[in-house]
Amino acid sequence: MSNDEIIPLNPGEVLRRAIELDQDPVVESHRLALDRHTLSDIADELGVSPGALAEAIAGGQAGVPTERTLIDRLVGPRWVWSSRTVAAGDEQTRQRLVEWLSVTHGLRPRVRHDGVIVARKRRDLAGKLGSSLRRVQGLGELSTVTRVQAAAVVSEKESDGASSLLCLAADVSAQRKEAIVGGSAAAVGTAVVLVAVAVATAPVALVGLPVSAGVGAVVARRSHRATVERMTDTVEDTVDGVARGEAPQGPLGGLTRRLKPSRKPDKDAEADEP
Repeated sequence: MSNDEIIPLNPGEVLRRAIELDQDPVVESHRLALDRHTLSDIADELGVSPGALAEAIAGGQAGVPTERTLIDRLVGPRWVWSSRTVAAGDEQTRQRLVEWLSVTHGLRPRVRHDGVIVARKRRDLAGKLGSSLRRVQGLGELSTVTRVQAAAVVSEKESDGASSLLCLAADVSAQRKEAIVGGSAAAVGTAVVLVAVAVATAPVALVGLPVSAGVGAVVARRSHRATVERMTDTVEDTVDGVARGEAPQGPLGGLTRRLKPSRKPDKDAEADEP
């Protein structure tokens, strides 16, 4: 092949590599740090829309994995995430999400210097009491995960405002470990039964031992699938609320409305008075 021959580039690989470089704060001798303006120029040259680039950057900052591991394939994903376009700038979008994570889910969020939101469960007494109230009302589902990460990236700037791409990701690794433990217990139980049968009858029953491993994998996968489905609904409800600009529901919101006295009967009574 001639040295002058032009090698065609894979747009997806170029952007993936560019995003990886953009996310690495450490500039090494063999790596080049690209700012978002440069990434936008690259995307424009390759015909990639600003929205798609913003989604890729937001997903990378939120920790969304680009490859599936063996455990991901056998049991299920470690991360559950969802993205939405918000009709607001990135700073306003982050403020909305921080409020949702604090009020609705009882988390303690912080915004890192790079704009990434990281939230974890509160460990103080007020946080524990709030979690109990939220569970009664069906809120605070994200407080059960290991951590939550999110990023908002401006996707388009217009004369009447800006829109941002919001990506919210929940780490369900703790729930996946529990599912694996449960699957392992099922596998061990199946193996014990097969050994007992082999002792009582014939060693040929031991041929079924590999089946026990498959039973454990199936149990773990089904258990974790329920968690993934539940967390997916929660993540999507949260980003939908932020995108619509809705006020987050707190643990005392519904209770306050139910306990608030109505003044209408009093007015009716006054009207009936002579």
